[in-house]
Amino acid sequence: MAIPQAPKELKLDRETFMLMRHRKLEAYEKAYEIEIIGLNELENEKDRILKEEMTKINEEYDKKKKEFETQQKIERSTKINECRVRKMKKRDELLEQILKDGKQKLKDETCLETPEYKELIKQLIIQGMIKLMEPDLQLIVVEKDKKMVEEVLKECEKEYEELMKKETERDYKCTLRIDDTKKLEHEQECGGITLVTTDGRIVCVNTIASKLALVYEQLLPKIRGLLFPKMK
Repeated sequence: MAIPQAPKELKLDRETFMLMRHRKLEAYEKAYEIEIIGLNELENEKDRILKEEMTKINEEYDKKKKEFETQQKIERSTKINECRVRKMKKRDELLEQILKDGKQKLKDETCLETPEYKELIKQLIIQGMIKLMEPDLQLIVVEKDKKMVEEVLKECEKEYEELMKKETERDYKCTLRIDDTKKLEHEQECGGITLVTTDGRIVCVNTIASKLALVYEQLLPKIRGLLFPKMK
């Protein structure tokens, strides 16, 4: 007995179904592959972007850090310099006060016409005469010292002549007179004398204040060393 055969249409439908199923599977597999590839590319892109952003952040952080460190160094240096300036200012103020106190003490001591001050005036005049070595000199004096200076003029002329003869074996004479048109301020000069040539072109300042300033400048390094031994 013969086996009945399936209709030809049914056979074709089954083949079509299998073909379509196969193609669907291939499409699903292809879509899956594309999805996987897309996900990988997405992850790679995310990693790339993240890496770039992290690099930018690190660079920005390093930049800010350097700027902050530089600013700190500047501020620290500024504070150190300000501190040094304050110390130097205080030191200078103290030195100026020492000079001021010394000047005031000399003012007080030269206010009185003592024998010691009179002798000092005479020696200052002779010293100026030796420096200038002129035949005629005018003296500018403090008003209160005028009488005392007048009393020692002849002594000064005589001692100058004798001293120059002894030292040079030559005759040197000098005539002194007080210039009544000009006066020294005791408050400023602390006493002493100023000698001027008759033409007014050469001046020898031999005031107490000028001597104090000279001694102060000469001894200033030593004074600083005594007062500020650890300061440079």
